[in-house]
Amino acid sequence: MPSGFGTFLFWERMILWLGCCPIVICFEEIAGQYLIATNIFVREGNDWKIVHHQAGPTAGQPDEGESDAGDSVH
Repeated sequence: MPSGFGTFLFWERMILWLGCCPIVICFEEIAGQYLIATNIFVREGNDWKIVHHQAGPTAGQPDEGESDAGDSVH
C-alpha cells in the first residue's frame, strides 16, 4: 500500500468467477469512510494481478464483526 493511505480494511467479500478471472465485490474502509468496491484480477504465472479497481461511496455499511483484512485471493 502506498504511503499516505493509512489503514485499509475490507468486509463482506463476495468472489465471482468470470472464466479464470475472479471478480471481488466488497466493502472497503479507508480513513473511517465506507466504500463499495469491485476488483478484477488475472493470473500471470504464479501471481495474481489486479487489472481493475472501482470504489465509490455507499450509504450502507458492513455488518458488525471482524473484517477480512489479511485474507488473500488464491
